[in-house]
Amino acid sequence: MSDNLQQLVDLLPQLGEGILVTLQLTLGGAVLGLLVAFTLGLGSRARTRWARVPSRVVVEFFRGTSLVVQIFWLYYVLPLPPFYVELDPLACGILALGLNYGAYAAEVVRGSVNSVAKGQWEAAIALDLGQVHRLRRVIMPQAWPLMIPMFTNLLIQLIKGSALAAYISLHDLNFFTEELRERTGETVFSYAVGLVCYFVVAYLLTLAMNAVEVRAKNRLGAGPSLREVLRLAPVQTTADVGAGASTPVAVTTSKEVTEMTETPAWSWEHAAAVLPELFEGLQITILATVVGMVIASVLGLVVAMVRRSSLRAVTIPVGLLVEFIRSTPLLVQLVFANLLFTQFPSLAIGCVVLGIHYATYMSEVFRAGIDAVPRGQWEAAVALDLPRSRTWGAVVLPQAIRKTLPGLGNYAISMFKETPFLFAIAVVEMYTAAQQYGAGTFRYMEAITLTGLLFLLVSYPTSLLVRRMENRLA
Repeated sequence: MSDNLQQLVDLLPQLGEGILVTLQLTLGGAVLGLLVAFTLGLGSRARTRWARVPSRVVVEFFRGTSLVVQIFWLYYVLPLPPFYVELDPLACGILALGLNYGAYAAEVVRGSVNSVAKGQWEAAIALDLGQVHRLRRVIMPQAWPLMIPMFTNLLIQLIKGSALAAYISLHDLNFFTEELRERTGETVFSYAVGLVCYFVVAYLLTLAMNAVEVRAKNRLGAGPSLREVLRLAPVQTTADVGAGASTPVAVTTSKEVTEMTETPAWSWEHAAAVLPELFEGLQITILATVVGMVIASVLGLVVAMVRRSSLRAVTIPVGLLVEFIRSTPLLVQLVFANLLFTQFPSLAIGCVVLGIHYATYMSEVFRAGIDAVPRGQWEAAVALDLPRSRTWGAVVLPQAIRKTLPGLGNYAISMFKETPFLFAIAVVEMYTAAQQYGAGTFRYMEAITLTGLLFLLVSYPTSLLVRRMENRLA
């Protein structure tokens, strides 16, 4: 153990560099995402079709395709003809993170602005305020506090998504974790250090966002001031990769560069050749999503019920574990589990890790659904002297699950789009199949582009069904 600590001390400069790169990706992606969110979110509300339709198309495109596909498309395909645009890896990561999470945040902006009472809009018009002043002085001060909690969740997801940077030649926190493992030979120690670092960064940014939320609400008279919250006295408120493999780093020889730049921009022959491999990978992608959803649903429901317990000795450790898993990158969790449990197939490990990771999100959905069951239903069950198991099985859960179906559907789509993270543990799902075809033929454009389109073709109709279900159950 002392040797491991000594290696960690020796690598502290690299740790500082890794945290700095992770913060650059996070803050750069957040700033870009915020600009994208307000541009597309307000554009989606525009009366004119020329502004509204393109905004919706861009939002649905980036929401409907995987972050993994997007970041590798920018890194591998954009330098090829006809684009010839070669981005610095840091710029590539910031651009992918900003566009992807900015599209999700655009829906937050649109929904929050729409939630402002109609009378506020009418009052601003009656005062003859221009459109810009109307938004700046009346609408945004009320919509902003509603956006912040959802922006905080997206910021945490952006931090976790930044772990992909190690695969485009950036020495971020994920890269440092793998380097520490190679130096010490200790998987548990190295990944424990990496996961704790991610958790600390995420927690500190969450505290900062909570402070922003408190200040925004206080300005509307809806809560205590930041100074009151920070007082000591309480304030009353009203409301490798595979087993034994190392982290892959993209290395391109001069011969490969020549072959890639001399090839035509698009080849229908290669597009037709890669499709059968992509469809095989799609089967693995769907299998991992289905199995992961089953695990996440069952485990999430159990966690939600446990967290309602009155025993603090149970609820506090479970709550801390849930927050730790939610605040650390899925990619790092996958690699850690695969290196730790080498005796199990990578696909099985991937399904279990996906299920456990998403169970932490679904437990919150189930908990909200259970809390939404009217108090009278609980009292009626007690009056009928129903056993506790009967109360849950016949009264509470049927009502709670019905309320949570739209949320569960959204997480199923999200899990489907995050299955490309399985490439890190050598599972040949759809993206890995595309990557292998590109590596063998130097034709990344057709393979990665078609992968993104297949993700969009599957996820977009599913999201429409979920939205229809949500409207019907509303």
